[in-house]
Amino acid sequence: MRRWPALVAVVLAVAGAALALAQDGGAPAAPAPWSTRPEVPGGARTLVPFGIETTGAGAHAWALGRAGNETVVLTRAASGAWSTAPLATGAPVGGAAPQHAGEMTADGHGAVLLAAPTRLFTRAPGAAFTAAPDPGAELAADEQLVGGDPAAATARTLLAVIGGGTPATFVAPTIADGTGRAVLRLDAGGWQREPIDAPDPVRPVALAAAGPARAWMLATTVGDRVVLLRRDPAGPRWVPVSFDDELSTAVAKVEVAAAPADPLTATADGVWIDLRVTPTGATAPIDLTERLKVTEPAVPTPTATATGTATATSTATATATPTATATGTATPTATATATATPAAPVLTLDGRWCDAQPLCDHPLGFELAAGARGYRSVATAATADAKFGARQISAPVDRGVAASARARDAQRQGGYAALEGEAFALRDGIGEDGSSTTQAIAFAADGTGFTGGTVAFGAVSRAATGASSASEPVPAVEAIVTAAGAPNGDGRVFAVARTSGALLYAPGRGWSQSYTPLLESRAPPLVLVWPRPNLLIAGGSAGSLMTTNADPLSFDAVLEDRQLPPMRVVNFDALKIEDTVLALACTPSDPLDCIAVGLNGLIVRGDGYNWRVLSLPATAPDPTHITGVAFNGRTPLLATTDGLYVGEPSGGGDAYTRDDDLRARMAAAGLPAAVRTVATVAGGGVAVDGRFARDNEAAPWRPTAEPLDLHPFALAAFRGADGTVRSIVSATSEPVPLPEPVDLDDEQIDEQGPALLAPPPIDAVALRETTDGWVDLDRSRFQRSGGRDLPEMTPNVRAILVDGDGSGFLLGGVSDTSTRPYNRSGPDAPTLGGLASVRRLDRGTLVAPTPAAPSEPAELPAPAASVRLAVGGHPACLDRCGGAAGQGYGPDAHLSAAITRVRALTAGGAGPAALLIGGGRASLGGEPLDPGGARRYRQLAEGAGVPTYVLPGPGDVPGGGAEAFASAFATAAAPQGTGEAPAGVDVASVLQPGPAVAGAARTTFAFDVKAPAGTVRIVAIDNAAGRLEGGPEGPQAQWIRATIEQARVAGFPSVVVGSVPLDNSQRAKPAEDAADQIALLAGRASAYVATAGVDDPADEYFGGVLSQSVAQAPGAAARLTLLQSSTLGYAPSRKFTVGPEDEEDETTRQTNAALMMVDVAVGSWDPATGIAPVGVVSEPLLDGLELDQGSRAIPLGWAIPLFVVATDPSPRRFLMSPAPSEPLQPASPSTTSDPLVDQCRFFLQSCETFVPTALAFTSADTRIARFVAVRPGGRENGGLPQVILDPAGNVVDDPRGFICPLALGTVDISVTAFGRRVTNPVRVTPTPRLDGLRTIPIPPGTCAFPNIRPPDDQPKPTPTPEPPAANPPTVSDPAPATSNPPAQPQPQPGQPNPVPESPAPAPASAGPGPTTPAVPVPPPAPDPARPPVAPAPKPPVPPAPPTPPQGLQVQAVEAPQVQPMQAVQHAEQRREEYAFEADSAAVAYAHPPSPWPWEIAGGVAALVLVMAGGGLAGRSRSRALALARSSR
Repeated sequence: MRRWPALVAVVLAVAGAALALAQDGGAPAAPAPWSTRPEVPGGARTLVPFGIETTGAGAHAWALGRAGNETVVLTRAASGAWSTAPLATGAPVGGAAPQHAGEMTADGHGAVLLAAPTRLFTRAPGAAFTAAPDPGAELAADEQLVGGDPAAATARTLLAVIGGGTPATFVAPTIADGTGRAVLRLDAGGWQREPIDAPDPVRPVALAAAGPARAWMLATTVGDRVVLLRRDPAGPRWVPVSFDDELSTAVAKVEVAAAPADPLTATADGVWIDLRVTPTGATAPIDLTERLKVTEPAVPTPTATATGTATATSTATATATPTATATGTATPTATATATATPAAPVLTLDGRWCDAQPLCDHPLGFELAAGARGYRSVATAATADAKFGARQISAPVDRGVAASARARDAQRQGGYAALEGEAFALRDGIGEDGSSTTQAIAFAADGTGFTGGTVAFGAVSRAATGASSASEPVPAVEAIVTAAGAPNGDGRVFAVARTSGALLYAPGRGWSQSYTPLLESRAPPLVLVWPRPNLLIAGGSAGSLMTTNADPLSFDAVLEDRQLPPMRVVNFDALKIEDTVLALACTPSDPLDCIAVGLNGLIVRGDGYNWRVLSLPATAPDPTHITGVAFNGRTPLLATTDGLYVGEPSGGGDAYTRDDDLRARMAAAGLPAAVRTVATVAGGGVAVDGRFARDNEAAPWRPTAEPLDLHPFALAAFRGADGTVRSIVSATSEPVPLPEPVDLDDEQIDEQGPALLAPPPIDAVALRETTDGWVDLDRSRFQRSGGRDLPEMTPNVRAILVDGDGSGFLLGGVSDTSTRPYNRSGPDAPTLGGLASVRRLDRGTLVAPTPAAPSEPAELPAPAASVRLAVGGHPACLDRCGGAAGQGYGPDAHLSAAITRVRALTAGGAGPAALLIGGGRASLGGEPLDPGGARRYRQLAEGAGVPTYVLPGPGDVPGGGAEAFASAFATAAAPQGTGEAPAGVDVASVLQPGPAVAGAARTTFAFDVKAPAGTVRIVAIDNAAGRLEGGPEGPQAQWIRATIEQARVAGFPSVVVGSVPLDNSQRAKPAEDAADQIALLAGRASAYVATAGVDDPADEYFGGVLSQSVAQAPGAAARLTLLQSSTLGYAPSRKFTVGPEDEEDETTRQTNAALMMVDVAVGSWDPATGIAPVGVVSEPLLDGLELDQGSRAIPLGWAIPLFVVATDPSPRRFLMSPAPSEPLQPASPSTTSDPLVDQCRFFLQSCETFVPTALAFTSADTRIARFVAVRPGGRENGGLPQVILDPAGNVVDDPRGFICPLALGTVDISVTAFGRRVTNPVRVTPTPRLDGLRTIPIPPGTCAFPNIRPPDDQPKPTPTPEPPAANPPTVSDPAPATSNPPAQPQPQPGQPNPVPESPAPAPASAGPGPTTPAVPVPPPAPDPARPPVAPAPKPPVPPAPPTPPQGLQVQAVEAPQVQPMQAVQHAEQRREEYAFEADSAAVAYAHPPSPWPWEIAGGVAALVLVMAGGGLAGRSRSRALALARSSR
């Protein structure tokens, strides 16, 4: 088979594929901000935290949960491990609002109430929860311990617990109408009844206590008057106490919310009361909370009396558990003592919080949840640093959210409010759609704590935000489904992605693209083993069980010019097309024994080449699927849907016996018989499903340290420090379906292809077993919040490779749920882009990835004599996202990254004079912008360190959004709001469109930015509705003309910023009146920047772009530079970025998240027109930087681009409908973005509008390699990029150009981008020998773009490119100016480079367009270090050359990485070699050809695809695919 030419093609095509996602002394650093991360306990769901206990071993959190139909108590140890203890059947009281069902004091006294029937459980420190005794006669016959329906959210759960020296549990029973007559106290002496001593009947609403004399009841009485009662310990009894009498006279009405609200919170030094008050003259109530400080009264003068008293000395510590007893000795004494009548504690108003002044002295800033789920409040006493103490309130609602809003009480998406100093702050949650239990909270005095959830808690801490450990950088764009370690123990790991190739890890080198002929199977491998050197076995769907005789090969090996090993691959032809292999295992010792298992009882045993088919006993049910296999020494263990089966040791026979002892133990634990996974560890250790384990062959089965209330998907076993077998498990909330066997009668095959892929796990969580319970290794199981914006997803671990002590790798990632890899359209088309994840474990603990190379902060300088502006646009959520902070939403992540990037640019001396953000926060067709969302928008845009202005977009206008935006930005910096103008901004002399309106921000305004180089006027206009507000002759248009003219007269240029684009560059939809707006601005403004994008996820051009173009208006004195910067939100779904569709007008699009740097060359300002040239560069919003592994070896003489690896802060996931009337499903762009996607402009005409990236390379030794300027190729040279020559015939240095390797050796290459500089060694290798392909020779000492062609294509010689006669050619994207002065005239900022014309309106006269900084051209004298470009042979020009593939997404290819070999090379030979049983199926359903037709277009197509990376939102063109097919 001719594999090597295609392999080399793949090597070169992916060599630069940049992949994301991989992630001092002086004053003390400020504390990290509070963040909330998910934490899955593993043993229960429906999680209700209710307290945090302080112990000698650290803080322990307590919660209730559900495991099956049982309520369990969960405890979190200081180690982070969660354990469970069964409590009883039945649910906590409160139904959907169970936050009041449990109480826990800091010293460990607790109580829990369950419903159906109502039962109380109590706990003493160090003990378990036990059932409390029946109250007996203390509970009257007409009273209920929990009033109303205990299983309903409206249940009157009045429970309080106190600890210390006199611990007790208080419960306030009520009768049917809600009236309370007493409070029951349970302490060491049993139940006691404490009467309510009030003049009128009271209906208790809330009960809270912080001590025997700090116990309170909030109630209503006649006329719904709110009363506060305190516990009088002397009685003991409960008596009314006066509080805040002034309030009742200041407002028209005072009310209190009933259950499930939590309006009463007690601390040791005070009490918080939440009220609903209607201010005088108001028509609706508002929320008010106040803190009453409790002080002891002055001690009264005693009255001397002679009394006989008895004293008792306690000899036991009383607890709330009634089994404890206290004994003492009473000693009568006759003593004259002084007695005093006890006085009540004094309550004084300490502070009031509400949003109505002067009623309150502090703003509240939110509303209390008033719906059916209620809220929870916890607080601690005041300290020297906290005047009012600490307080947290769950489920706050932003002010102004409509009462009819979806899931209004969950609007903050699981967040909470926390008192910081004297004001409340809204903090992040883990997501909430209104159906979870996030309103349950528990906090410690230091502010750490937990919120509730369905599967995960929200763990609150000051730890850094983000997952517990980031993924290693890996060059893969699909989830890894299977992996195997090298058998010789050298640390290598080979991993296969779901549809797109393979990876090889080598210690010291990291991960790189890899190849094995196993990837050429009829179906993508589902499982593989690497049992011996030069032996790999893989299995999958369609009867695939293949063996190859060679180790996996790193693509770097091809460029090392060494002899590559021969590779042979065979398939076990006894399998049928319906057979599916699900698991593989081999013995670690010789002789080799391997077993493959799968659907319908499939068992195949052999040595990799000689196989035999076996079966389970006849007694096994039909069907019995075998889902896992492992060798315990030489004994095979099979995980099946009928339990665990044990085979005979190697050489001992082929019989299998079910392990009925384990089956019985599982049944006793309430588990089904099926076993999904099995894993072994040396010494006879076995783990099953993360639920049972055995420490050695002689040991009995035992449960794991804690139950697992999830469904296992992947499993590994290791030994803890004590030698006990422990599990690492990846598990899901619901079982992951098994793959479908290939069915040749499936009607969907003709249109969508066969189902060859396994269903992926969804939201799988990796858990590690410890002695304390399960530890969540991911901490990323966020909850969805009901809208179409999606939070961060879990890494979805699918393969766990660890050694005996738990060190190794967790591998997996995110992928679409589609199982038909060739489906490209219709309702089942894939929509979610794939993402690989690889994380490292050290003894079971995640460790951060080690950077491949050290980096340092560095910035590229801005052009001289220019004023830099930063513009970003369209950070739009699809639905309400004001409370989504910290959850990884794409718009939030990119907007935050933009602020951080501007701050870093400024610190590095390259910052903009101003930042403008527009395009909208809300989406048209989605939930409108509400006040909370608008305020959150403003918060996200703060902190850049430069003047920042935020403009509304199209989605911010409807549904009350315009009013919300205007209110939120009313106090913004002038001239937009009433704030002070920031430094560097002049508004005093600027003509504004009208007077400011109190309480509302302007949406049209202008200001002057003053920088050292000069001044630029920024004109913000309103065309968000798709047209210029007021029309071309309306008030706004007249103001625009006047203010721009005012700037021209003053001697500086103007830049206009709006929402909608004015042309259709990169498939943008221009404004309805685009021609009128261009006519208004052309000849006046230096540039117009559009910031809005497309809001409909079902639109193939969803999201935004970066683009540059020019337009001409008839009669205008100059052309208008048109810019688009609208990529801070989303990008088109994978559905629109792969596929065979062919459209003649299809275009590529630059959709990477980035800021556009607009450099206005004020030094070249034209006083006649008032226009200055404008240059633009892209500043991608990426984290991390290193040279791509594929760019570490470059063939001698090949002038090609280098590529970098970086991390996008968000994969930009959302929900969309793949077809009309179809349900929503997760979606995202195909891959993460290539930082150098803009280099496609050297290959594709449709990339002419792309904006170059701010990036520069430096070579440490220009004798080995240097970077040279290139220009796009044309028809005359087959589209190959051309190296630029100066007049003397020498190359032109360009830090942003292609590398020109001149001599063999290793050279350090530094790259500066994204605020970092990193240096990596690059090897210049001999030109590879391409078997079956021919490389046009490049003379020694020169460089040229490689021209690789099939051997039968004989190119005609072509002359060396002629240098220009006078001026050198224009450099497409020259490098930033250096210290070397130019010797020849070059385009300067005043002489802009030409850019493509906009199709509307018709061009008239030439004028300035976007420019870039000029490149210094060396003198024409010969320079041996700067060689001439190599002669480039001209390839034959066909009569109608195919258009280069546009928008092809290398990383987005659906089939395995080796598709070129399947699509382009010898399909007939493959079918014969693999001996497919169903040859017709192989013909009909062979992998679709790769969009890398090297044999057709040489290096052009491959490098176009490399440039395309993942940031091009175009689609694969069927023309290229047809050509690829025709080359077979």
